[in-house]
Amino acid sequence: MMEIVTDYLLRFPGCFSLILRTTMPELERSNIPNFKAYIPKDLYEWNDTKHVATFYNSSKLFFSHMQYFTWKEMEAYQSSSFPVIFLDECGGIPLSVWMFFQARNRVNPECQPDANGKWPIPCTLGATNPIGAYWAEYNDYFVRKTPDDLPEGSKKDKHGRIWSPVR
Repeated sequence: MMEIVTDYLLRFPGCFSLILRTTMPELERSNIPNFKAYIPKDLYEWNDTKHVATFYNSSKLFFSHMQYFTWKEMEAYQSSSFPVIFLDECGGIPLSVWMFFQARNRVNPECQPDANGKWPIPCTLGATNPIGAYWAEYNDYFVRKTPDDLPEGSKKDKHGRIWSPVR
C-alpha cells in the first residue's frame, strides 16, 4: 500500500487508486486500519462514509468491495479510471472481475503529470494466499501461464509456448 501512496498518489496530483476486497468488513479489519496506521494523517483527509482518503494534492484512494461479482456490482465501475488498482485477497475474486478491472486501469482525467512531466504507468496489483475459490484460476493464468479455453489437442512445448491444431 505504501508504494501506491508514494509512487502514484503523492507523485501525481489528482491520481485515483482503488483497493478492492470482497466485503466492507474485510476492508475495515485490515486495509483501512493499516492505511491509517502507516500513512501520516497530515497527508490526507478521511471520509468515513465513503471510505475515501483525499490527499493534499487532490489524489484519492478509494476503498471498495464487491461481494457477489454480479454485473450490477460491476456496473458501478463503468467509465471509471484508476491508474492503480489493487485486488486484495484476489483468490476470492473471479479472474473475470480482474479482467473487468483491467479495462478500468487507465489514467483518470483529473490526474496530472509529475514534476518531470511524466504520466503514471497504469498497473493492476493483486495479493492472495494459495486458498480461495478462484485461486487456481490465478495460478493457471499468472504462474502456469495457461490460457483459457485451449482447443482440444493443444500442446505446450519445452519453452512454454502453446501449440494448437488448425481447425
